Amino acid sequence: MICQTCLSVRVARVCAKCSDMCSVSIKKTNEVDGCVPEDIGIGGGDYVEFSWCLDCGQIQGKFPMPISEQEKDITDNDVIDFFDNHFSEGEKLSFLNKENLINAANFSCIKFGNFIKEFFYYNTYRQGLPIELKSLCMPSSKEFLKRYIENKPGLIDY
Repeated sequence: MICQTCLSVRVARVCAKCSDMCSVSIKKTNEVDGCVPEDIGIGGGDYVEFSWCLDCGQIQGKFPMPISEQEKDITDNDVIDFFDNHFSEGEKLSFLNKENLINAANFSCIKFGNFIKEFFYYNTYRQGLPIELKSLCMPSSKEFLKRYIENKPGLIDY
């Protein structure tokens, strides 16, 4: 194999089995832990596989890559619809089925699923939260959307 950029013959090939121990982060908000994503050019499933030039550093392949599943986002209307279908303003977070909601959000898109997971973590799961913070309620759909757009899942201001 020769490098597609500089034509060097010093091209290394990597193949590693990581099973479900792969972590990939794109733009900080789109993080995936588990199997290797198949649509970002580094292999897929249980295997990381790619080649790169030891002279110029170019990873070999077809670029630019199309938008991956990991990078896709949902629309503002989709966020509001999710809120309306799963929450009520003022509903106590401690009464919600968090795992089902995280799974439903992941079905929408990875970024939204990660946001919902962090939203519950910051507002219900954390150890050492004062009891009054463990009984926080859902914000309005408008405030929820704002938090998603700004990627601020942290403590609800009540």
